[in-house]
Amino acid sequence: MRARYPDTEGFVERDGVKVAYEVFGSGEPALVFAPTDPLVHSRAWKAQVPYLARRSRVVTIDPRGNGRSDRPRSSAAYADTEYVADTVAVMDAGRCLDYDQTGPEALAHAIAAEIGRPVSYRPVETDGAARAAALLSELI
Repeated sequence: MRARYPDTEGFVERDGVKVAYEVFGSGEPALVFAPTDPLVHSRAWKAQVPYLARRSRVVTIDPRGNGRSDRPRSSAAYADTEYVADTVAVMDAGRCLDYDQTGPEALAHAIAAEIGRPVSYRPVETDGAARAAALLSELI
C-alpha cells in the first residue's frame, strides 16, 4: 500500500530505452526528483511525495536499469550523460519547466544538485531544453 498513488504515470523513450516516471499533484511549481543513483528506485522519495504533492506537482523518475524503466545491456547506456538526458526528456514530457520564465540555468542547477555535481556555464545559443542539456553536459 502506498501513502499516495500517482495521478499520472508514463514513459519517455530515448534511443530505444523506456524511462518510467510518475506525477503526483497538480500545483505549481513542479518539483522533479531526478535519479540520485542508478541503484535507487524512485520510491526512495515516498516519504516526501505525499506532503509536497498537496501544493505542487511532484515528478519522480525510475532511472534506467531500475523500477519500471528498461534495462539496457550496454554499459554505455548507463553513462551520467544518459541519466541527465533522461531527466530532461521527462521534464519536457511533463512540461515541468517554463524555460522562458525560469530559465535553463535553473534546470541545470536542479539536476546538478540531484546528481551532486557543480555546473559551469558557457554561452549557448539555442532553445531552453537544448541549452539546459548543453549546460549539463559540462558536468560529465
